[in-house]
Amino acid sequence: TIGVEFASKNLKLKTGTNVKAQIWDTAGQERYLAITSAHYRRAVGALVVYDICKRQSFDNCEKWINDVKAQADPDIAIMLVGNKLDKAKGSDARDVEEKAGEEF
Repeated sequence: TIGVEFASKNLKLKTGTNVKAQIWDTAGQERYLAITSAHYRRAVGALVVYDICKRQSFDNCEKWINDVKAQADPDIAIMLVGNKLDKAKGSDARDVEEKAGEEF
């Protein structure tokens, strides 16, 4: 992602309540921090996604989570997600073991 990408969808819950879900895909690179951190302020949840084939992306998760906590509501829900399982076909392809993600 370069900068920020955005998508929204109107959903009707089983209770009959209408909800507008917005997904903001923000860049993890340091140079985009000023842009991306502004989008954390009104968030009610955050998915921190790392590439299981790239250890560096997993190592950045603590920083990204701290960035979210510093800018967002203190009660924000944060979920860590390991991505690109389809790319990790051989044992050598996976740089981050499932257990490491679970322990984080």
